[in-house]
Amino acid sequence: MGTEHSSQRVRPGRHRYGAYEGSCHPCWGLSFEVLLSRRVSNAVLTMYVPSTMLLIVSWLSLWVPPELVPGRMVLVITTLLTLTALFNASIQAVPEINYVKALDIWNLACIVFVFCTIVEYIAVLRFSNEDKRRKVVPVENDKKAAWSVCRRWSGEEKADLLERTFRALLPAAFCVFNIAYWSYFLTTNDA
Repeated sequence: MGTEHSSQRVRPGRHRYGAYEGSCHPCWGLSFEVLLSRRVSNAVLTMYVPSTMLLIVSWLSLWVPPELVPGRMVLVITTLLTLTALFNASIQAVPEINYVKALDIWNLACIVFVFCTIVEYIAVLRFSNEDKRRKVVPVENDKKAAWSVCRRWSGEEKADLLERTFRALLPAAFCVFNIAYWSYFLTTNDA
């Protein structure tokens, strides 16, 4: 499916086919130009749009309350498995080649973003359960101890901050990735 370019040019030039030994005049071949083009709309509709939509679905899990573990984990894990199946389908749709295609980079990035959502949720669960594991020690009249206890964030506060941060960070990072990805692969002929 290699859909990295909308067109590619073979540059005209002189191509030497060979020279006779001892001759000062080499044999020159013909020059020609071939314009190869391909429609990228098929790849956009079958790979880029579905994977972006699946990625957005995984980010929607950040709005599900952390207490709903089964619902949130099912949403994210199903998204990860679907992206993996989509990635495998894209690999099987094109002939085997020895280099990385632009579509491979896209799929890998989408899988990494979903994986980050899973890691974030595990950290949120860990922070949320932190208060339950910590034993409450009564504060004595020591001002230094009272100050350190007052400034300590609870696990729930850490979890809430992490949730709010990732709600903004993941889409922003994906936008930066998109700008870099499309600006590189739409301007180069190496992909």
